[in-house]
Formats: sequence, C-alpha cells, structure tokens
Amino acid sequence: MAEPDCSTFAVHLGVDLVPEINPAVHVSRDPFIGIAILSLVDPSAAPQGHSTMTILTLLPHAEAQRWFPAEGGDDVEGMASLAGL
Repeated sequence: MAEPDCSTFAVHLGVDLVPEINPAVHVSRDPFIGIAILSLVDPSAAPQGHSTMTILTLLPHAEAQRWFPAEGGDDVEGMASLAGL
C-alpha cells in the first residue's frame, strides 16, 4: 500500500475583521502557505464584520506522523488532550 505523499496542517480561525483580499491566497510557495477566507464566498459563514479564516501549509506525510508516533500518526486522543478537550 502506498503512503500518502503529503499532509496538511491547518489552523481555522474566526476573526473580527473582513480582509480585503481574494477568498484564496497563496502567501508562499516554499514552504507552501495559503490562506482561505471562505466567508468572502459564503457571507452566512460568519456574522457581519467578521470572517472565517483558514491558514494552511503542506508537509511530508512522514513528518506529520512524527507528531503522533504511538498511533502511526493517528493519535486522536493525543490531539484532543493537547487541545484541552
């Protein structure tokens, strides 16, 4: 079975501003960093004067697996613990 080529690390935010940028922006190519403002496409996704924002980057799958070695990269309980859940 082939390993995935890459993984994504994403941060999802609710912000109290409406940025004047395109809904999807490539900030950097190396390393890849992108920003998506989905509420610019669907205004019902956030209250007036606010926005949803996703910041993401790509990383090799092997690097992502190192974050949660006990479960081969799939440690949902460990992630929840880190998040305080």
